[in-house]
Amino acid sequence: MWSVRSHLEAALAACWQQAIAGQLSTSPLPPELDGLHEQVGLRRVASDVGIVYSSAIALRLSAQTGQPAEQLADGLIQSWQQSSADSAAWADSTARVEWGGLVQIRVGDRTLARWLQQFSSPSPLITLVPTLPGAASDPTPGAASDPTPGTASDPTGDRRSAASLPDANAGCLSQANRFAMQAAHARCVSLLALAEWVGLIRCGPQGAIAEPALLPWLQDEQTLRVGQPAERDLIGQLLNCVDAISPQLTAAQAAPLALALSRRFYQFDAACRIFGAVAAAAPRTSQARLGLVRATQQTLGYLLEKHLAIAALSAL
Repeated sequence: MWSVRSHLEAALAACWQQAIAGQLSTSPLPPELDGLHEQVGLRRVASDVGIVYSSAIALRLSAQTGQPAEQLADGLIQSWQQSSADSAAWADSTARVEWGGLVQIRVGDRTLARWLQQFSSPSPLITLVPTLPGAASDPTPGAASDPTPGTASDPTGDRRSAASLPDANAGCLSQANRFAMQAAHARCVSLLALAEWVGLIRCGPQGAIAEPALLPWLQDEQTLRVGQPAERDLIGQLLNCVDAISPQLTAAQAAPLALALSRRFYQFDAACRIFGAVAAAAPRTSQARLGLVRATQQTLGYLLEKHLAIAALSAL
């Protein structure tokens, strides 16, 4: 799976190389700038206009080159705009310069839809594939190894092996918090099973959503169908989790991510209906919301079992 942050970091690094090569008279780039593409350092920032990442790369470059940060940032934005005109990878994600030379990127809805669609595939979190500078502009989910029945990647399998996982990190979570996360995961599994039973979706191997093959994330005007506050908040926390997942993620770091994800899911579950009148009047909305349920189930299950050694139960 590719994360949105790593995807945009790679795109920004490519634009940076083009922009800085044009602004500096030296060629090749001076040694002190070699490797700065690895320091783009995007981070999520609070915003009322959607999903926004910020980078201080222009400030770092300014310290190295002596050129004004705003001038470097403006050149980077121009390069971004020129590249995005021909790039399906980030064409709908816009960049701008904030006060002080910070570069901010607002993630487009089509980019978010492509990212969310990955969760419908089997085991998308088993192999996390970062998007590195020079990689293909339209990354696809990495090949995943066959999951072990009863793990988070196989929610329909025999849960006895998962249930027997030791709570090795019980010290960093209260019993109530562990139960809340397990209950959220079980609720996701039950919602997906009910949706298949009523015919909204068809599930394939490992709980993947097989039909519809491409969930209706986007409306006709190419805006995200799941745009209510509770839906956006859940997407934001999913981004936080996937951006943070790595072999270096510790239990102490994973615990608050998993707990926040479960809480966002409960808020979404309470605010956004899936069945009944909604399914009858707007089945595409129901299917897109089920995609968020699947994404939560996959991400929460992965954090629980891989990083917290807590069973991701499919039923309580």
